[in-house]
Amino acid sequence: MIDLEAEIIVKLGFDFGVPTPLPSLEWFLRLLDYQRCNKTVALAKEILKLQIDEPGFLAYRPSQIAACACIIAVNLNRRDEDQ
Repeated sequence: MIDLEAEIIVKLGFDFGVPTPLPSLEWFLRLLDYQRCNKTVALAKEILKLQIDEPGFLAYRPSQIAACACIIAVNLNRRDEDQ
């Protein structure tokens, strides 16, 4: 049954691949060498979750959203380390 469903989906050309900001976020965190900072990674992912329910974010590319989430998470992490 599952194979039949998959075949129908392929034949109809349904594309369920939606571009998300997560791959870009992971790339930005690696670029900034924060990929091993669990606190920053978790915070950035939580920020990304907040944008899902906001239709205003549809005007932006996923990479732009990821960049903003990364910047906010890194800055909050640095602020916490300075205190």
